[in-house]
Amino acid sequence: MSNQMSKLLVPFGEYFPRRVTIKGTTVMSKIKERFEKYDLLERAKQCPFKQFFLAPLIQASGVLIHQLLLRNVKSQNPVELQFFIGDSNLRFGLGEFALITALNFAKDLDVVKYKSMSSSMRLRETYLNNATNVRSGELEAAFLNCEEKEDVWKLGLCYLVDELLMAQESSTKIMMDMLSFVENEEDFFNYLWGRRSYERTFPSLNKDMMHQRENYLQKMKKNKKAKEAKYTVYGFSIALQYWAYEAIPKLIGAFSENLGIKFPRILSWTSNKTPSMMDCIDVFKIKKSHKFYLQLKTDIAELKANQTELKANQVILNDKLDRLLKMMEKIKAHRQPTKTEFEATQSDVLPEGYQPGEDVVISTPTKEHTPEEQQTLRVKELQVAKVTTVKFGRKKRVGQRSKRLIDYTDPSDKKFKINDPCKPNPFWKIDAKQLDTFRRWLAGLIDNRKPIQLPTGDASTGFFFHLQTPWKWLADEYIDAAFRLIRECFWLFPKIYRKKVALADTVYIVCMNGRWDAFQRTSNKAKFLWDDQLTDYAKRDVDHFQHSWVEIDKVYYSLNISSNHWVLVQIDLPAHMLMVYDSDQILYDDARVEQAMRPMMKMLPYFLLNVEGVIDCDDLDLTTTMKPRDFDVRRLPPNVVPQTAKSGDCGVFVVKYLECLLADIPLSNVIDDVMQHSR
Repeated sequence: MSNQMSKLLVPFGEYFPRRVTIKGTTVMSKIKERFEKYDLLERAKQCPFKQFFLAPLIQASGVLIHQLLLRNVKSQNPVELQFFIGDSNLRFGLGEFALITALNFAKDLDVVKYKSMSSSMRLRETYLNNATNVRSGELEAAFLNCEEKEDVWKLGLCYLVDELLMAQESSTKIMMDMLSFVENEEDFFNYLWGRRSYERTFPSLNKDMMHQRENYLQKMKKNKKAKEAKYTVYGFSIALQYWAYEAIPKLIGAFSENLGIKFPRILSWTSNKTPSMMDCIDVFKIKKSHKFYLQLKTDIAELKANQTELKANQVILNDKLDRLLKMMEKIKAHRQPTKTEFEATQSDVLPEGYQPGEDVVISTPTKEHTPEEQQTLRVKELQVAKVTTVKFGRKKRVGQRSKRLIDYTDPSDKKFKINDPCKPNPFWKIDAKQLDTFRRWLAGLIDNRKPIQLPTGDASTGFFFHLQTPWKWLADEYIDAAFRLIRECFWLFPKIYRKKVALADTVYIVCMNGRWDAFQRTSNKAKFLWDDQLTDYAKRDVDHFQHSWVEIDKVYYSLNISSNHWVLVQIDLPAHMLMVYDSDQILYDDARVEQAMRPMMKMLPYFLLNVEGVIDCDDLDLTTTMKPRDFDVRRLPPNVVPQTAKSGDCGVFVVKYLECLLADIPLSNVIDDVMQHSR
């Protein structure tokens, strides 16, 4: 037993809380509702996917999934999982997945046959605006708003595959070929959906749980309210829960009910209660005599019973840690830095939470160079790069506030309670030490093997090289990272930013435009079905620093016209107006801009009718809930919005327009000369 325990990927003493989202758990209820409306449910119960329509109700349990993943042990087979439960290793692999789902897991595929089937584009042309790439959310909207019975059936099957068997984020691109495959029903069902589903599910369950634990500890250090890890599992991940019912007898009775031996096993189980963390500890524990488990259970119970005392003790602990860190700083001040390659010096100002990379290859040029050539290449890159605006600060101490926003707002109080609001400055002078440290990190003179964690994702040196290159086009991830930082500043400093606004990322407008084709075909537009991914943008979300649209007057988002030009759009809710801030009005005339804005002109009023509380706002001109008035569109003239004389900086202009509008700084400051500083 001890030998097996030593192979645990997460040691017992390092377990941590979680909040797990299991994708695809609401899909079948939506499909059944639509199929029943069009008398397709009985047909579904006779098709090769019938098991998913006949399966009894099961309560998805993120707690159970998380507790299983914590007990993952190293497997000799790279495509299966093993868990140490009780005194045994239990296996979950392709065979177990097949036993649960009964899908097609054949290895061989008639490539020529299926390639010839990929030529049909009828569904794509009719319901998806003939788009080259379709996102999951757009497929869902097409299915929920389709009114042709046979196409409801075909789109429903595609929706089942995409959102249940290969469940993913709504913004993820779907497998386009299945829209062609489904035109031939027999061949569609014979496709290797089982193998494709497992290929999507396995990597999602085979998570690096120690990395998840590091994220959890980082959140603890930042003193955030929600002290738990958050992650999502994709594919048909709930198969692991069915497997647990089969493999762990102690789960039967209290948390699941066995309906007899049936095939596939998805038909054998039902549940209406999910186990708690303590329940899982009781079920999965090794032996009652195992001292650690007993101590762990006791410790958890004591922590839950003494939360108030724990918080008081945490303050004392933080104070002691502060004193210890100050002592360490004094020691470091008297120690000379070593000459090890990639080591930062005392004069460097490193970003918060910076850790050198481990076992990661340092990024290199695309062709091979001698050491002398590589050094010359780095110097040339630095000569081109006038790097700016990357916020660095000394490594944060436990219990202290974050310093990453100091240069942006310069508040004076520790808890951001600003009695004398200061004026934000989007053109703040860059600190010379920070700039020098950043350039050294970018060149590899400081260890740069580990990406910097941004709220919108990890950023390697390539990300920042691209960002600081003059006139370089900025893709969605750059715009979203900037909007996220501005949204966070706006949330944390309400006394500085007094305007009632909300900011939406690029996914919002992509998803809205993606529903335009389905919206146009819907006869009763007041009953158009808006999915949660869109309506959630209008709800208050503390974790993402997002205000409810009921509380605000304006919404800002960035719009990409023809995939080559960014503009800033302001939704003025009381004025019922869409204002366009365009930095290059020579590129597209008013007619082209209005064409790009047309989906929002038409859909936004109906969307607002589905936002809880908005319809009751007196200052909104929705006129009637059956046919609200279109939003007006106005592109502000060049004498109001400064214009660029160059190409490639439109994304930077969008960000600077937004910062100036929120800070009541004249837009006349946003000119070509400040673009490199802004980058």
